[in-house]
Amino acid sequence: MVGAIFFIALSYKNKFTFYPTKFSFVSDVIAIGLLFISLGVSVMKGQGFAFSRVNTNDFVAGFVKQSVKADVRIEEEVASSSGKRYIVQLLRINDTVVYTKAYLTLKEQETSFIPGDIISTYTFIRTIEAPRNIGQFDYQTYSKQQGVYFQLYGKEFVRVARANGLKYEILRWRFYLTEQVKNSDVLSDNAKGLLNALILGKRNDIDKGVLAQFKELGVMHILAISGLHVGLIYLMLLTAFGFLKPISKQVVVVLLLWLFVFLSGFSPSVFRAVFMFTIFSLARIIRREQSLEHNVGLALFFSLFFYPNWVTDIGFQLSYLAVISIVYILPLFAKRYSANRIVKYIQGIVYVSLSVQIGLMAIQLYYFKQFSLLFLIGNLIVIPLVTVLIVLGVLYFMTLFIPFLNQVIGIAFNLLTDIMYKSVSLLAQFEGIVIKNVQFSKTQVFIFLALLMCLLLFYYRKSRVWVLSSFVLFFTLQVVPYLSRYSEEKRSELIIPYSQNREQVSLWYKKGSHLLNCESDPQGEGSYSAELTALNSTISNMTIQSIELKPLMPIEEQFLLVLSDSLTIYDIGFQAEVILLTKHPKVNIARVLNYHQPKEVVLHNSMPMWFKEKCIETCIKNNIPFHDISEKGYWSKLFKSD
Repeated sequence: MVGAIFFIALSYKNKFTFYPTKFSFVSDVIAIGLLFISLGVSVMKGQGFAFSRVNTNDFVAGFVKQSVKADVRIEEEVASSSGKRYIVQLLRINDTVVYTKAYLTLKEQETSFIPGDIISTYTFIRTIEAPRNIGQFDYQTYSKQQGVYFQLYGKEFVRVARANGLKYEILRWRFYLTEQVKNSDVLSDNAKGLLNALILGKRNDIDKGVLAQFKELGVMHILAISGLHVGLIYLMLLTAFGFLKPISKQVVVVLLLWLFVFLSGFSPSVFRAVFMFTIFSLARIIRREQSLEHNVGLALFFSLFFYPNWVTDIGFQLSYLAVISIVYILPLFAKRYSANRIVKYIQGIVYVSLSVQIGLMAIQLYYFKQFSLLFLIGNLIVIPLVTVLIVLGVLYFMTLFIPFLNQVIGIAFNLLTDIMYKSVSLLAQFEGIVIKNVQFSKTQVFIFLALLMCLLLFYYRKSRVWVLSSFVLFFTLQVVPYLSRYSEEKRSELIIPYSQNREQVSLWYKKGSHLLNCESDPQGEGSYSAELTALNSTISNMTIQSIELKPLMPIEEQFLLVLSDSLTIYDIGFQAEVILLTKHPKVNIARVLNYHQPKEVVLHNSMPMWFKEKCIETCIKNNIPFHDISEKGYWSKLFKSD
């Protein structure tokens, strides 16, 4: 309600509601932003109320680590290193109706399912694990953003029904087309993966090495369906239905584009592009001029109105920042195009690439911590090839029932796929093309975007206020890293990581960019564990000193006692604040806890399960907090110096 009132007030002031004019960047963004946030929250609350028949997630959490009978509906198959893995809608646990999403993992030899299949299975329920160590991908948070909260491991199962409705019919068409590609005798494995990615939005079958090369070259966006793909399909459909009357043609094309949205997995970038083309087509039907800025604003509004969780989706953020960058930065190059068509086409690719990279630079550094210096060359090679590949991909699906023509198109698709992959592979071999391990904070992202906005406002409005604001923000952007580093130097942290090698027990003491690596079996200078390598990627210019782990570690005027099968002495004459239990120390745990009365006990993942359960029981009995690294991941404690 507050957002709606504020929106109406500002709209009336700017005469935006009654007389749409050029997009007012500041006031209209604030107004529309407040409106869709308010409406989005309302929608989320309404959905929560609709399913308040049971507090689903809390209810399901009560069955974690238990085997139960569950009814689930298959939504989508996802990539998995072993076995079959699906996103499923959890419908029932035992005799209780529930409503939440989960991952379902089945063995490789089990029967494959298609979207809409309802199966009954005896399954083991687990929560999705949090990152076990610093620097690892937070799969738990990512899954929650997708609305997925649990992991199911299916044992015995039976298909009991199949869901009906337009949604599942379209998903089954998508599954059918994907299977047609996988079973093709003409397409190579690389071509199959690329075709599914470009047309159906499924990148599961693209080789991880190829994905890494595209990422390092800065052309990863090519593999995600976006405005380029939708624009080409839009033009192809307009040509194919050119025999219809103008209004009928626009209506048919828009309906087919929305069918494509569902076939491609309903990703934020596809929704945004198709919605904008829908507004464009509607404006042509009613013969009214439309503003590109308004189209972007409406697409953003409706995206977050129906799917508020998209605001935290990286693809959503990249998609909208990219198109906004094109809208406001690309006009800066308007007077720099050549009259020659070929040169103009090349310039168009360069200018669009520059506009997008400028707008996305901050968020790319924040999320991916790297930047490619060859993105321009990469785009010049990849974009023309992808343009032809998209056309061939659409024609391939259209000719599935014309074998000879389908084979010819498949051969051409193979050839262009090989050319593109080899070109990317060649460019990716150049040393130093990627600046890696760049530390860019969330604060720097907002400052950079504010600086970019002020520079654009100065260009469009020629006001000295924006020049002054730009200087202030530029100075702040330079100062923030030094302030962060100063703050980091005054703060130290003690970390006990999850060890993939159960025989290795590590303890890290980090102060600023210096790290003391204490290991039960030191690997030698320059030889680090996978856990330490991941941590190193999160800190700029980190220096590492490795020493042997001692039974008593003095840390910031506190003591940490380490007990293991070879370290069993605990009566040291004074109390330790933290006790680290590793492997199987042959001591009486109750006596150890009574002797030290520690503030916390850390249970290392190298401990046998039976012994760990005994220690947990003793901690609970003595009312002493404990941290199970196997369940919760790494343990850490911060220390701040004056």
